[in-house]
Amino acid sequence: MSQRIIPYKDLAEVLNGLRNLRWRALQERLNPWAFRQALLIVEEIDKRGALERGVSLSDLTKFDATVREDANRWVREAIGL
Repeated sequence: MSQRIIPYKDLAEVLNGLRNLRWRALQERLNPWAFRQALLIVEEIDKRGALERGVSLSDLTKFDATVREDANRWVREAIGL
């Protein structure tokens, strides 16, 4: 499976949903580690699902590295570093 460009609209919708979940967690004073733990669990579930659907571990690893690099760059630019 080749890496695909994710439509911005789709990514924005998912990020908006996660932001809303995070906001709710803050409002309800949930343990701050619970949200992070849940994100990591979901990432692992998604990884296993992708592998079961035929995505190679190599492609998944490359995609994750690219996304993490892009995310780090975006955060640095957003906070002015």
